[in-house]
Amino acid sequence: MPYAVNKGIRIHYEVEGDGSPLVLQHGQYVPLDIWYELNYVTTLSSDFRLILVDARGHGDSDKLYDPEAYRLELMVSDIAAVPDDLGVAKAHYMGYSSGGLTGFGLARFAPERLFSLIIGVCIHMMSVPVEWHGGRNRFRLLSSRRLRTS
Repeated sequence: MPYAVNKGIRIHYEVEGDGSPLVLQHGQYVPLDIWYELNYVTTLSSDFRLILVDARGHGDSDKLYDPEAYRLELMVSDIAAVPDDLGVAKAHYMGYSSGGLTGFGLARFAPERLFSLIIGVCIHMMSVPVEWHGGRNRFRLLSSRRLRTS
């Protein structure tokens, strides 16, 4: 079982498929297995190198009992630690529910790590400004368009 270690916390992850890296981050109270159960892995693994992450406190990642250990900045640093462990500098990111909130955090604290950002069913409960600009780090809405694999 692979783990990245971030500030002493073990973050479990799995990798499936080939292609451009795509981090999949689940929502609250479910482990990364949900991506298999809902057929995301089967559907996307032929086009993408899927990096599935168990968020801290979920699945096989370490469980922490201090609410301060779940600050957005720490959740973002966990996500960055996993691609680092794999030698991946930049990836597409898809987050669902609380995984979407982590995605907003990535856009705020580590935009250079993102090719694209896909958020599903997330109530944005805090102000996380995202700059929309031209150039390499331009964020855009990817609703019905298929992600490019390069």
